[in-house]
Amino acid sequence: MRYLFVFIFLASSVLRFLLTLVNRQANDNHIRVIQLILQGLQPGKNSCWECFQPKLYYDVSAFVYRLLPWDTFVSLILTAQMLSFLAGIGTVIIIWKFLADSTSKYYASVLTFVCIAFNPQFIGITSQATNDSFIIFFSSLSFFAMWKYLQKSSIFYAILLIIGVVLSILSKGTGWVVYGSITAILLLEMLFPSVQKKLKRLAIIFLVYNSIFFIAVIFFTPYPYYYQKYHNPFIINATKPTVQAAFFKKSYVGRPGVTSIVDSFYTFRLDDLLLHPYVINSPQPYFINRTSYWSQIYAQFNSIHFLQFPPSWGNTSVKVLSLTRSLLIMGLPLGLIMVLGYLTQIVILIKKFLKHSFSFSDFTHSFLFVFYFSVILVCMLYYAYAYRDFSFMKAIFLFPGIVCIAQFLHTGIQIIMRKLMKWQYLQAFFSLYLITLCILYIYDVSLLIGQLWGNIGELY
Repeated sequence: MRYLFVFIFLASSVLRFLLTLVNRQANDNHIRVIQLILQGLQPGKNSCWECFQPKLYYDVSAFVYRLLPWDTFVSLILTAQMLSFLAGIGTVIIIWKFLADSTSKYYASVLTFVCIAFNPQFIGITSQATNDSFIIFFSSLSFFAMWKYLQKSSIFYAILLIIGVVLSILSKGTGWVVYGSITAILLLEMLFPSVQKKLKRLAIIFLVYNSIFFIAVIFFTPYPYYYQKYHNPFIINATKPTVQAAFFKKSYVGRPGVTSIVDSFYTFRLDDLLLHPYVINSPQPYFINRTSYWSQIYAQFNSIHFLQFPPSWGNTSVKVLSLTRSLLIMGLPLGLIMVLGYLTQIVILIKKFLKHSFSFSDFTHSFLFVFYFSVILVCMLYYAYAYRDFSFMKAIFLFPGIVCIAQFLHTGIQIIMRKLMKWQYLQAFFSLYLITLCILYIYDVSLLIGQLWGNIGELY
């Protein structure tokens, strides 16, 4: 089985590397921040659209670029994209290590790994010049290190945890979500009687962890300055609409996304997704699936072409639209399996609480996954609700919790395989379904690689 993990890792890495080589655009222009740094400037919030972000990704990109003998715009893009590629590879390795360490159910682990490693949206975002790849990697590193630390109380994993959380906040504002979630989990850990004997040691590590984090925030992030100048440390270069979304009554702002709470958060418009398997990025016209939050997250998660963005990734040919429709149909069982794993963990935890049998093992094997992912999900929902533009409905915002997604998927696969234990031919059919879906994922990314190769001269 180990060879299967190696093969999946190498194959997904090749696909990600090829897309990195031929791509020239990203969802947002992060290259401009790097250019300003290369000019010796210190980009402020209003220097460019993405200049409000913490600067780790941009500083590292500029540093690496200065070491290279080339001095062209394309080489700058490729340098930044290669860092994203390496961060993506690092995230895949973390998922591999997590699955290898967390279970002896190797067959379910392989199926989980292949679905995550070849996810087209995951491959896409880690092939662009964007700081999202850094926050995905450092969030995954933080969570994995925390999971191992809770099990072993190892100083090594405590150090790795601190590094991951600090680098998360230096990469993107999502680092606050990482810090808040992990801090809450570490505090809850101290409530268990089984850790009382080492409480002093845990308290010291917790103090060091927080001290290093806030030193990094104060000296290496823009948040204190933003608080002083704008009275909002989390300000970005997009303004919240003055009209909030009502519960029932629809209202429209900018490029309509969230029109009302019911219309956007209590709908899943599969019929419209199949009828119109792509997004129109202009304010008008648009398809009604664009105002359905779960429709957008689901479709983006399963297709690299659905968003039709960045512009050079757009393709509404019959072949691409037919493939996207196939992915939207084939992806349904996978989505249900993930939800099954997530809800199963929640139900188990509720039963444990009600029976007063909640243990430290339940805390490390179920609670922290549900808690961490739920916090990310709630923040995603609030972000979309607060800004309302459809561009704030992004599946990539799930990926800082990608280790949790892997765990839920693995749990769901195990449940299905157990239910089908008496019918081996159904188990084989289920496995064939997941493999077929991953082949379609690969084809989706491959079509984009071919498309970009034919238009390789396109730039920002």
